[in-house]
Amino acid sequence: MNSKLPPDWRKRRDIGPRTARFTVERAAEGYDLVDWAYGTVLGFERRYEAVEMRRFAKAYVKRWGDIDLESAPYTLDDELNYDDPARIDRFWQHDYPPRTLERSRP
Repeated sequence: MNSKLPPDWRKRRDIGPRTARFTVERAAEGYDLVDWAYGTVLGFERRYEAVEMRRFAKAYVKRWGDIDLESAPYTLDDELNYDDPARIDRFWQHDYPPRTLERSRP
């Protein structure tokens, strides 16, 4: 299977050891679980629901190496499966556009 993810996607998602990848934040209506690696936000009515999902996401990352919250894995046994590789590719192209070299004209 050919992945649509950019070849350096793991480097782009590296986060410092003291920075949390998953955070629970107060929202206008409830609480949000934020995955800072992908910029994904899941909304919950109650804080404990968001905290439990954060706990699950951390355990899933330990087991499989990554998680795509939009693919909604339900158990730790569900293999890593990206929801839509083309969408992820568009996300990276927007945040990290390809560099172009400009030549100066004399």
